[in-house]
Amino acid sequence: MQLDETTNNAVNSVSPKSDIEISILIPVKNEENNLVRLFESLQNIDYPPDQFELIFIDDNSDDKSSDLIKKFTEGKYNFKLINARSKTIKGKKGVLDIGIKDSRFDFILQTDADCIVPPDWLKIYAKYFDAGYDLIFGLAPVIQSSGLLNNFICFENCRTQLLVNSFAKIGLPYSGAARNMGYKKQTLLKLGGFAKTAETLSGDDDLLIREAIKNKVSIKFITEKKAMVKTVSAETISQFLNQKARHVSTSHKYLIIHKMMLSKWHILNLILLFSIFLSPINSLFIIPFLIKILFDTLLVKSYEKILDYKFNVIVVPFYQILYECLLIITFFRSFRFKNRWK
Repeated sequence: MQLDETTNNAVNSVSPKSDIEISILIPVKNEENNLVRLFESLQNIDYPPDQFELIFIDDNSDDKSSDLIKKFTEGKYNFKLINARSKTIKGKKGVLDIGIKDSRFDFILQTDADCIVPPDWLKIYAKYFDAGYDLIFGLAPVIQSSGLLNNFICFENCRTQLLVNSFAKIGLPYSGAARNMGYKKQTLLKLGGFAKTAETLSGDDDLLIREAIKNKVSIKFITEKKAMVKTVSAETISQFLNQKARHVSTSHKYLIIHKMMLSKWHILNLILLFSIFLSPINSLFIIPFLIKILFDTLLVKSYEKILDYKFNVIVVPFYQILYECLLIITFFRSFRFKNRWK
């Protein structure tokens, strides 16, 4: 659900100065290799220090994460580290639940320890909170580098976010990225907190959207690049496949309307893709395949700039075929996948 168009347009006229006070939550578990990059971006946040606090919640890391955070937060009155020893909810949701209870302010932003946040992140979210939105999601691309695996992961991220944002625009939001998410604390309490989404360890974003829709909460997806939070990509194929299986396993808990909507979309795409195998029977069957590949290529090339991606137009059709096949693989793996937080 979103606010009406009048309110949406009014957001553009809202001053970047705001009285909104924000608590930033960052759950941490064995992230020593990612924290330095995150610290550098957090130091560049452009927002009055007395109007935000930063809370790291360490879930009993057994590496140097806690020591690094203690050193980083030392001397910063609005930065702190707490421990998640007293979790009442399993996994990452339990870590966030502790952070929310410890937070001082009425508006929450959350991200992950392997991310880079932009300087204007809080300003832009404050603008939409001022406009009356309760649950807000921003763009969450992967940092693109060299290597075939990284580039395909970026492509998959591009296709996924394109689909998510497209459905959100027509008033059918079903998914978002927890690493770039904001909400009013009272709204979360109204939804029952993360306890209402505890049937799976993942889904602190998608299942929160599910609860928000059921309770008619106003949801906003923002595509401003200055609010874009980037993350590192999986380093191995196994890590990537597990990430996808974890995400798809969450989709089994979606609302029925979302399951039907996504099923129809993916089935249509697979029919168009595999129509090429009927071309020996009739050469005309190659036409749906070519239309799909051309359409998908143009779509990705038009969207890549928004996410700071750059794909070679020659490889995009091959990535697209691989992407559709990946959907099939992860769908069946998701039924047997054992979900866990780190």
